[in-house]
Amino acid sequence: MPSFRVSVTRPLDLEQFTDRWALGSLFAFGGAGYFWGGWPEAVQSGLVAYLSWALSRELDPDHPLSANLAALAGGSLAWALQPDVGVLLVVLLVAKVMVGSSGLSPARWEAGVLGALAMVLAVTPTGWWAAVAMAAALFLDTLTPPHAPSAHRFVAGGVALGGTIVYLLLGEADHWWWAQVAAVAAAGLVLCYAKLDLYKRLRLTLLTAGIPALGTVVREITHGNWGGGPWWMYGLLVGGLAFGVALGFMRPEVASSTDRVPHLISSERVWMARLLMAALVIVAWASESDGALLRAVEPAACLWAVLILVGIRESWDRTGRRTGKKSS
Repeated sequence: MPSFRVSVTRPLDLEQFTDRWALGSLFAFGGAGYFWGGWPEAVQSGLVAYLSWALSRELDPDHPLSANLAALAGGSLAWALQPDVGVLLVVLLVAKVMVGSSGLSPARWEAGVLGALAMVLAVTPTGWWAAVAMAAALFLDTLTPPHAPSAHRFVAGGVALGGTIVYLLLGEADHWWWAQVAAVAAAGLVLCYAKLDLYKRLRLTLLTAGIPALGTVVREITHGNWGGGPWWMYGLLVGGLAFGVALGFMRPEVASSTDRVPHLISSERVWMARLLMAALVIVAWASESDGALLRAVEPAACLWAVLILVGIRESWDRTGRRTGKKSS
C-alpha cells in the first residue's frame, strides 16, 4: 500500500537562516498585529508575512534573500492594507503545483482538494482569477515533466467551471465580467488545442485571457478613475506591472534541488509559474468591479511586492552577468 504523501508541503529546516527568518516574521508580525489591533490583525499580519515568504521561495528558489525581503514587505503591507489572505494562500498553492518544488505531482485526491479550496474562495474577482490560475496550473502540470496524471485535466476543467458557478452565486457578476468568462474559455481552447509548442501556447493563452482586462484599464484611465490611495501604492502598481511583464520574458536559471526527489527544480516550471503569477495579478487588478484601479491593487498587494522583489533580483543578476562578460 503506497504511503500517504502531500506534494504541496515543504519541510522547514531550522538550520537554515531563511527558514528561521520565516518563522520569526510569522511571530514578529503576528505579535505586532496583536498589539496594534487584536487577534484578527495578529492572524492576518503573521500569515501574510509567512505566505509572502513561501511564495517568493517558489518563484525564486535559488535566492533566499528575495524571500526574506518578501516576508518584511508582506507583513508591512498587511498593516497598511487589507490583503486577501485566502487568495494569497490559493496563489501560493498555484505556484507550488506549477513549480513542483517537492519533486512530486499532486495525487488525484490532492488535486481535488486544491481545486475545491480555490472554488470556495472564488467569491471576488481576484478570487475567481486565482481559481482560473489553479485550473491552468493543474492542466499545465500534466504537460510538463514530471507529468501529472492526465485525469487532472478533467479536475482543471471542473475547477474553472466550479469557480465560475461560485462567483455567479456569491459574487457580483455584471455584463463586463461575462466578457472575461468568454475570454477565459477561449484561452482554455487555445491552451488545449492550438498547434503550437507549449511555451507559445501559454503566452497566447494568457494574452487571450487578458484582453477584457486591458479594455477595463483603457476605460478607467480615460475616465480618470484611479481611486484614492497613498503615494507608495502608485510605486507598487507601476513596479508590479513592469517587473511582472519583465519576468515573463526572462528564463530563470535554477540550481536548487527538489525536497523529496534528487532532481533539480525545473527552470521551465519556475518560468511558467512566474508567468502565471504576473498574468494573474495584472488581470485580477484590471478586472476589479469597483473600477478604481489603485484600490484594486489591495487584494493581491503582497503578490505585487513579490513580483517586484524577484524582478529586481533577476534584473540585477542579469545586468551583472552582462557587465562581467563585457569586461572580460
